[in-house]
Amino acid sequence: MEVASYEPRPPRQYDESIPKPLDRICQKAMAKLASERYESAFDMAEDLWHFLASIDASRDGTTGLSHPHSQKPFGHSVETENHASKEHSGTTSHDVVRTSETESGESPESASHATFETSSGRGIAIVPKGIRCFDAHDSDFYLELVPVARDRCGLPDSIRFWKTRLEEVQRDKTFPVGLIYGPSGCGKSSFIQAGLLPRLSSSIHAVFVEATAEDTEQRLLSALQTQCPTLPRDQADEYAWFASNSLGIARNVRHLPLNGFGIFDIHGNVWEFPLIPNGLGSDGIVSNACSFQLRGGAVNSGVSVISLTSETSPCGPDYVSHNYGFRLAKSLPID
Repeated sequence: MEVASYEPRPPRQYDESIPKPLDRICQKAMAKLASERYESAFDMAEDLWHFLASIDASRDGTTGLSHPHSQKPFGHSVETENHASKEHSGTTSHDVVRTSETESGESPESASHATFETSSGRGIAIVPKGIRCFDAHDSDFYLELVPVARDRCGLPDSIRFWKTRLEEVQRDKTFPVGLIYGPSGCGKSSFIQAGLLPRLSSSIHAVFVEATAEDTEQRLLSALQTQCPTLPRDQADEYAWFASNSLGIARNVRHLPLNGFGIFDIHGNVWEFPLIPNGLGSDGIVSNACSFQLRGGAVNSGVSVISLTSETSPCGPDYVSHNYGFRLAKSLPID
């Protein structure tokens, strides 16, 4: 009941001799949000077994995940250590973030950075970036800024979720498209650039592109060529032509009717055309009441770039034509 009504204090605030891994396990078990707690008793037991194994390894002098306080009994008093720490620096060992005011006498407003003590006890400097997002250069301290439950390796559960699924090779255990959404400035870009991408497996080739209204396709093409130097030039040139000749309107995905096939452009627009009784002509033309025509060789191949001609006056002598780049999405009847 107290966990639901009050913010639970970390066990190390009561007794600093408690090892940090055990403190993390307790905090995760006491988390208010069910999504931040252990999913099962087995998961919690596994973390406890791993912690006990690291304690045994450190006592035996073998290589393991030891902790500075692992040799101390849990009831060990740290008053003397705290008193010496207060006399030396004016702060207690409970302080996690110490600004440069404690070291140089400067005010917090004039400090250019803060010293952050990580869960492993390593002090690192955090350089504020204002409204700019964190990137890969800030990945060493970014995890300490994520206020969620963590696994035994110190990785936040939110990053573990995306990392596990992006590295998964079995189709039924991953997803083709993932979405992270939220208001502007909530930390989406920092989460991706400083938290997730630097920790993906080396077998994953990541491409990060900021979309714009004018040159998103060109940015994506450049990023792909940088990340994949072996990308065939003819294929890259085809995509470049495809981007420069695409219809630049808002996405308008339409349902395909029976006996129809869809054409989609690089912006995600899907265009539908009923199949005429005789199918495709020898000249590769499909007509729909003389209002649309698909022109191009081997349009049934599913890969050739073809053009769409739109006639505003299909039954009159005057018409306006616009050629746009498209790809054949499907040429079979769709239910």
